[in-house]
Amino acid sequence: MLLDRIQKHLESIYGIRCELRAADFLLGEDEAKALGGTGRAREELLVLEEDGDLELGLYLHPEVLAPRDLSAFCEAAEGVSHFVYVTRTAQLERTVTLLEPGVS
Repeated sequence: MLLDRIQKHLESIYGIRCELRAADFLLGEDEAKALGGTGRAREELLVLEEDGDLELGLYLHPEVLAPRDLSAFCEAAEGVSHFVYVTRTAQLERTVTLLEPGVS
């Protein structure tokens, strides 16, 4: 799958290994909206932290999942990159704030 290839490439660039796969956290549009997604973007990483537990969901518009142009591919890469960043940060027991680039 495209997302797995993107994630492997990003992990190689960053020199890390993420046990979780972004593709396993994909949400459909209705699921994303039910969980608080805005529906305004073609790529959204949904994050919920409660009582020390972290829940994640990644919404990618169907056009992003089957990119036909560079823009859609970049949106897919951005979503996977956000996923890898947040999971890696959690693994290191660091905090992510809304002020960091790519976090919304």
